[in-house]
Amino acid sequence: MLDKVKKPGGRQVKFGDVVRQVKEKVEPETSGLERYVAGDHMDTDDLRIRRWGEIGSGYLGPAFHMRFRPGQVLYGSRRTYLRKVAVADFDGICANTTFVIEPKNVEELLPEFLPFLMQTDAFNEFSVKNSKGSVNPYINFSDLARFEFALPQLEEQRRLVLMLSALEENLVALDSALASATGLQFSRLEYAFDSIPDGCLHPVEKLVVTPPRNGLSPKVNADERGYPTLSISAVRDGCIVTEGNIKYAEVTDEQAAASALKKDDVLVVRGNGNKLLLTRPLNIR
Repeated sequence: MLDKVKKPGGRQVKFGDVVRQVKEKVEPETSGLERYVAGDHMDTDDLRIRRWGEIGSGYLGPAFHMRFRPGQVLYGSRRTYLRKVAVADFDGICANTTFVIEPKNVEELLPEFLPFLMQTDAFNEFSVKNSKGSVNPYINFSDLARFEFALPQLEEQRRLVLMLSALEENLVALDSALASATGLQFSRLEYAFDSIPDGCLHPVEKLVVTPPRNGLSPKVNADERGYPTLSISAVRDGCIVTEGNIKYAEVTDEQAAASALKKDDVLVVRGNGNKLLLTRPLNIR
């Protein structure tokens, strides 16, 4: 829809002419900030940040030192074909592989218009084409800055923002309706289980062929070396969401075989007892 910005009617500009990469660095432990956003917290074609990590809950690594503020745009610079563009609605920290971007002049480019521009096919195609590396492709901001487009007048930007924001609100409403329907489904299931007489209940250990076992938590790499593994965020809403949630680990064949998923396995994210965080390998999307 926004690919019309490539057509005549606006002033031809380069991306770097109207936006800047914000490079505000902080130390996570002393910043006073509570949240961090990693690449797998951002979803494809979703401007909202739905998940995040808590600073201090584990080792972040030296790359997590870039501060972002509400209203700024976060852009995943690795594997840009995943189209990870999100608008921050809280203060936090991200890795230096996630670009923090904002307009240079809000009288020229509306902050609300920027994320929609970065979701266009033209922007994504340029980013993918100009990425470097074959195994784990990435783009430098200096290359991204060369993207050319026709910048609409402010009034046209406002009109497009109103229209696209309305579409976003409809998507939010649909997500809310889906969550309500899922909650109703589980409520009916719980009611059915509560109606079972005590004498008909059996412990899980008597119903499974093999006892529950822990998954493997090896050191992962960004170069796709070794075996593909699922991150915790891949298991949600009764499905395995592979996109953006695959990491690679160098493990032995024996280790991989011991943790390999089989057809009738059930995955449960332990620690919080959330019934939405379990699924079967068949439920892949």
